[in-house]
Amino acid sequence: MKLKYDNLSLNTFSFKLIPKKVRKSDVKYITRKLIKGICIKTDNGFKIQIEAKAIKDSIIEKGQPDLLLLDFTEDSYELKGITSIFDRNPDKNGKYIRYVRNETKAKFFPGDPERYVPFCNNWVCKGYIVRIKGKLMFKFKECIAPKGFDVYTSEDDE
Repeated sequence: MKLKYDNLSLNTFSFKLIPKKVRKSDVKYITRKLIKGICIKTDNGFKIQIEAKAIKDSIIEKGQPDLLLLDFTEDSYELKGITSIFDRNPDKNGKYIRYVRNETKAKFFPGDPERYVPFCNNWVCKGYIVRIKGKLMFKFKECIAPKGFDVYTSEDDE
């Protein structure tokens, strides 16, 4: 279709809508309820220690120990949007340094994932238990407090 206006001729553009492709996720949520666990630093990274009774009986096998040691999912290491991050390695005194950032800095300047992680050794973390390619893993949501410290939660939060 052409439009004419005096000596100008304009071709109208046609366009076609292409449906958005939906990628099927390999992640299957085992629990939709947030589970608490303790972060443990191992030689090759971080793991989460969870009591087996926090998971449905149908999911775990009968011979499982009382404590499960699960790996964090890959996206748990994502720093973007996380306001409280930690050094990956302890300082000379064996302490992990915690950095509290504002939301803007956390969103636009996430930091170096080789140096920082959103969780810390011996801290209580909340997240979901998921199954990825047949393996149980922990999908991190937030770091709560060091192990042994109680944090007040109101009834409205739960």
